Amino acid sequence: MDRIIVHTIGPEKPCSKCKKTRKNLEEMLKDFPEYTDKIEISHLDISSKEVLETYGILQSPAVAVNGVLINQGHVPTINKLKAQFQQVITK
Repeated sequence: MDRIIVHTIGPEKPCSKCKKTRKNLEEMLKDFPEYTDKIEISHLDISSKEVLETYGILQSPAVAVNGVLINQGHVPTINKLKAQFQQVITK
């Protein structure tokens, strides 16, 4: 796997739940030092055409890894993110 693209998805100006999700995501990624140089994290506006065409209507905060939606509608725990991240990157 060359690159791992991780998107946090929420309002254009991230809300407190989106910020907490990003913080949990960054903490979780510390458990995967072997991927540090391969991971790219970015934020997508939940109402953008790109998000709507790719994922449909979502509830924020949402997280996608390599185009696979792993969370939406609540702030995920670090453990939940870790388990779902592992599932996506080991497929």
